[in-house]
This record gives sequence, C-alpha cells and structure tokens, in this order.
Amino acid sequence: MKKKWIATTMVMGGCAAALLGLSGCGTAKISLSDYVEVTFEGYDGYGTATADFDEEAFEAKYGKKLKLNDTADDWGYTSVAEVISDWYGYTVSPASDLCNGDEVTVECYDEDWCEASDFIDGKFEVSLDSATYEVSGLEEVTETDIFDDVSVTFSGTAPGVDAKITVKGNLSPSWFTLDQSSNLDVGDVVTVSVVDGCTEDIIEATGSVPAESYKKYEVDGVAHYASSLDEISEDAMDSMQGQAEDAFEAYAASGFSETEEVLSSDYIGSYLLSAKGGMNVSNNNMLYLVYKVTVKNESTDSFTYYRYCMFSDIKILKD
Repeated sequence: MKKKWIATTMVMGGCAAALLGLSGCGTAKISLSDYVEVTFEGYDGYGTATADFDEEAFEAKYGKKLKLNDTADDWGYTSVAEVISDWYGYTVSPASDLCNGDEVTVECYDEDWCEASDFIDGKFEVSLDSATYEVSGLEEVTETDIFDDVSVTFSGTAPGVDAKITVKGNLSPSWFTLDQSSNLDVGDVVTVSVVDGCTEDIIEATGSVPAESYKKYEVDGVAHYASSLDEISEDAMDSMQGQAEDAFEAYAASGFSETEEVLSSDYIGSYLLSAKGGMNVSNNNMLYLVYKVTVKNESTDSFTYYRYCMFSDIKILKD
C-alpha cells in the first residue's frame, strides 16, 4: 500500500510571510491550514485521506513566541502546540473512494465550549481557513471479473432450497453477501454482492479490483416437490399403483368377512394436491390414486364403493 505525504507548510495566496509572523501590534497571526499534514493511502479509486496537526512544525514556529500559563499547567499541557491541537480540528472532504487527481478540501474548526487563549499567554489570532490538496500516490490496479472465483451452492428440495456462497483462491466468503439464502424455488434468482468496505480486502488478496460489484445466480440443479401429474414418470406411477393394490389385497384378506367376496378393484384415475408458496403444511404434496371396488356377499346383491391410496412428499430428483 503506497502513501503520499503532503508538505506541512503551504504558501496560501502569496501572503504566508504575513500570516505566519507577528503583526505590528504584537499579535501572532496563525493560519491553521499551514500546519495540516494530509495523508493519502490505498488504491486508485478506493483511496482514503486523513488530516493531522503537525505539532512539531507549529512548536518550532510559535514555541518561543507564545507561552503556557498556570491554567495550562493545571490541565497537564506541555506545549502550545498541544493546546492548539486539542482546541482546533480538521475535516477532510471527500475522505474516501478517492482517485489520483481528485481534490480534497480540509476545513478547519474550533471547539466552541472553551478558548485556547485560556491556556496561553500572548496575543494571537487563529485563521480557520481551508486548503485544497490534489490526491496522488495511490497505487493503480487492474480490473478483473472476481466472480469467476465465486459460486453459489444450492441444497435442499424446492421450494425450500438453501443457498451458500463458495469461493476459490485467496477470497473469503465474508467479503460477499446474498440477498436471499433460504426458502428458494427452482428458477428463483439470487444476487451475490461485494460487502461494502471489502473491496480493498479483495484488492489485497488478488492484486486487482472487481470489475463488477454483484452477480446474479439462478436456482437449479436441485430436487423439487412435484406440483403436477405430468412431472411423475410412468414407471413411478406404475410402482405406486402396485403398492396401492398390494395394500388393498392385504386388507381384503383380513378385513372382509368370509361371506364377502371382492369382485373387482379397478384403478380409475389420480389427482395431485400441492402446497401453495408460503403455506405452512405438513405435506408438500399429496397424490391420491382412486379405485372403484365391487363387493358381493351372500345376503345382498353386489355393491360398489370407492377407495384411495395416498402418497405424500413426492420429489422429482435433480437427475
């Protein structure tokens, strides 16, 4: 990471000599911006700027012209520069996402609940002027498609699929976020985004800046609960019908009296119930196989009734 240090003494408007010296009436004219040290750090496009008070340069200029009083001693101050540093401050704007060639402005301000003059003997005036600095020295980096090394793993059964970010190389999953990670259905789209503030971590790890800050991924490659009869294969239906008929034969063998006789049990059709999105139900779907049964006993003519066999939570596997 490269740093750029700005000189701590600047000539403002060609009148630095007058501002930094003592006027004819013995009053020190102090331009605060002359003692601002601005530091630029980071990468081109993602740089930061900070401002600090250069106490050493200030003390060298005013340490013998202005003296601390007893109040300053009581407060524990050891230099005039320390007082000025405490009772005046700086703001930098903008301070982040900087590019080489940008300009930042440093604004000076004073604390409004106390006066620096309470601690200093001697006359002085502080100018709360501002100064502008050009950003330079930020390291330049190339762009890359960072999402070549980012993928989303889907697991579970739709519409209750979970999504998880997976990364390769030196990347960390914590540098990315998903807009939705659970209760997903096939065909839903999730967005993976770079977490705010993590771009510089990615640059440090890869040596390049992400060309894009997000990418969309479609949910696929997972099992899902059947929602229509068309999704159930003929082989699967034949298998379930076989189970249903075996179950009825076992029941008929023990559930009917010796005087009753099953004349026929004919499959007549099926229907499928599936849960709507967002419903909290115990079964995600229910397939009913319906049969027409004809029974005869010795005391009456034959009669007909209908029975069903139900299968629940039928999944269509991803293959």
